[in-house]
Amino acid sequence: MKDYFKDAIEKHVDESLDYIKNIESADSFTMQSKEPFLDKGVAESYLEEGKFILAFRTNRQIDQDERNALWKSKATFKCINDRKILSFDFKSFSAYSIPLMKDPQRFNCKVKQYSNNEIHSKEKRHFRLMIPIEAERRPGEMFESKMLRIGSITYSAGLAEVDTAGGKFELFSCSRKENVEHYLIIDGIDNTDLSSFTKYTDIIILAYAYITGYYPRDRWYYLSAEDSSYQNIVGIKYETLPKSLRSAYSVFPSSVLRLSLPAVPNIDFPKISFDRLCGVLATHKELSRVLLLIVEGHTLSIELRAAIYSIALEAMTNIIAEENEGRFVPITDKILARKILYELNSIVKKFSDQLSKNATETLIKKINVINSPTNKQKLLKPFEVLGINLTPREIDCIERKNDFLHGRIPTRTGDLDPDFSIEQIALTLLYCVSALILKYVGYQGVVVYYPALNEYKRRIKLTNPPVKFI
Repeated sequence: MKDYFKDAIEKHVDESLDYIKNIESADSFTMQSKEPFLDKGVAESYLEEGKFILAFRTNRQIDQDERNALWKSKATFKCINDRKILSFDFKSFSAYSIPLMKDPQRFNCKVKQYSNNEIHSKEKRHFRLMIPIEAERRPGEMFESKMLRIGSITYSAGLAEVDTAGGKFELFSCSRKENVEHYLIIDGIDNTDLSSFTKYTDIIILAYAYITGYYPRDRWYYLSAEDSSYQNIVGIKYETLPKSLRSAYSVFPSSVLRLSLPAVPNIDFPKISFDRLCGVLATHKELSRVLLLIVEGHTLSIELRAAIYSIALEAMTNIIAEENEGRFVPITDKILARKILYELNSIVKKFSDQLSKNATETLIKKINVINSPTNKQKLLKPFEVLGINLTPREIDCIERKNDFLHGRIPTRTGDLDPDFSIEQIALTLLYCVSALILKYVGYQGVVVYYPALNEYKRRIKLTNPPVKFI
């Protein structure tokens, strides 16, 4: 019998999940520290309402001033037993309480980050990032993917490969249905160091968030292993981040959208385009900030979202304008431009004795920027440069950008009710900035056309298809 799943990439996750569970299980420790209040003290760990807690006792009872000084100190300490060693400092905790009446020497601390020695080893290792998520999310729902096997289950499109300057990575998810646990996972395929791995996983997750509209944060577990099978986990670093961000605004049509709307082609976001996006983000901090702005903006009110998308659009046009300066100016011949500026300045100087000093300076300043595009040209030229055709409606929305930036919220457009009108303007701005971003990184293909989806949601006749080709 032919094995149709022989090419499936196999992943082992039970060992990783068990390792995390073991680290965060109830346990007792001896403390080791240069801080005399802590050295040779005792500590214990346990879960309380799903939160990882570390409780430790100082070597003697300390007063309130000493307690505050200790909490604000840079003291580090290790919790050690014959099975594990965990490292902490006081930045590792988000809050603490002291049962003064029962045990005034005890600190009960909510852990927000911890690590062990192995994760910080200078020896290059294989690293895995595990992010708990609220529901199962398969990369194959949107991205070009390969078959994945976890245990006895094979998924036809469960793993996305990512190639970056920092090495090869594999993105997939897993679930433990008996515990209702779901994780998004990134595996490093190459040996590397923790710093490089965290840099590129940050980039991959931001790019993933931009494409899907879902930014998984909350809790991140970094694990290190001797080899890429991740069956022998030796190191761990845990940190908490701001809350995850969830929105319906994916750049690329999801599998659900492709099935529910027959006009949407059944294709995946290509690997080469995701690789390029990650590659640009690795060296382009300004673009990273634009993507983060958009992803965070998705969760705000419609008025604030319109302002955020307007800021993102202006940032993208500035990026493209700076990189294509010669194509934005009215006089493209630099020698001719300098001659014209020289002649105009000469005329002002000729009449300067008849003008006030302020008038002369004002005219010279204006002449020196005369070879600059108008605001409208600066906003629309990037679309021309990247080969994006805009409709009159899209141009009108782009020109309304400054209304939102300056607090002038449009109340009505034609026969549309005010709320729907603002939504359509905001969603059109979102499409425009997304089209710029994707074309900037070399993408050519379909993108979700948010205004049409908004019409579909409200059961209004569609004025445009739900996806556009850029």
